[in-house]
Order: sequence, then structure tokens, then C-alpha cells
Amino acid sequence: DFEKDLSESQAREKKAADEFKELKEAKKEEISTGRKLVSELDQEIATLKEKHAQAFKELEDTQEQLEIDRTFLEKLKKKCSVTDEEFEQRVKDRTEEIKAVEDTIAILN
Repeated sequence: DFEKDLSESQAREKKAADEFKELKEAKKEEISTGRKLVSELDQEIATLKEKHAQAFKELEDTQEQLEIDRTFLEKLKKKCSVTDEEFEQRVKDRTEEIKAVEDTIAILN
């Protein structure tokens, strides 16, 4: 009876040890897979940080260029306004000169 109990106990112990080995190997594989995943995620995070930095720099550059373009546009509007006024004045002066020449020709005739 004692030998039977001993034999059953040893069989249970061996089965438990085998199950423990299998569980240990499975957990080691899970840990390995988890580490690989963490490594991949770290690389992805680094890539995303780099892309973010590039995008932020591009945004800053674009904003600077936009400000330069807006300043240029304001100066151009002012210059065009002045040029329009000067053109209108020249047209008015030429019209007056033409009228004066016509009046002079009419007087001479």
C-alpha cells in the first residue's frame, strides 16, 4: 500500500514537474515575444518622433514663409494702389492736355 502511494505520488510529482516545464517554456516564449514587441514599438515610436519633428520643422518653415508672403502682399497692394492713382492722374492730365490742344486748334482755325 505504501509503495502504491509512493508510486502514485511520484507519478503526480513527475506529471506536475512536466507541466511546470511546459508552462515555464510557454512563459519564456511569451516573454520573448513581448520583448520583441516592445523593441518593435520602441522603433516605431522613434520613427514617429522623428516624423513629428520633421513635420513640426516644416510647419515652422511654412509659417515663416507665410508671414513673409503676407508682408510682401501688403507692400504690393500699397504699391499697386499708388500706381493706380498715378495712372489715373496721368490719364486725367493727358485728357486735359488733349482738350487744351483741341481748344488751341479751334482758336487758330
